Amino acid sequence: MIVWRSWSRRKGVTSGVFYIGYSIIAATALRKCLKPNLRIEALRRGHPIIVIRQWENGKPGKFLKHFY
Repeated sequence: MIVWRSWSRRKGVTSGVFYIGYSIIAATALRKCLKPNLRIEALRRGHPIIVIRQWENGKPGKFLKHFY
């Protein structure tokens, strides 16, 4: 059985854990386990998943918000 589906069933989650959510949890756990020098490099590679910008005249304008 796929690990993330197995995890969601054991926790009693009826709707299931989506793969993206599971991968975010796994990535966070992995970053916490890294040695300090490797952790810094891994955190630098992280980037926002969603960036919201206001568009003006067909070009990206003012930055509004980002979500991780």
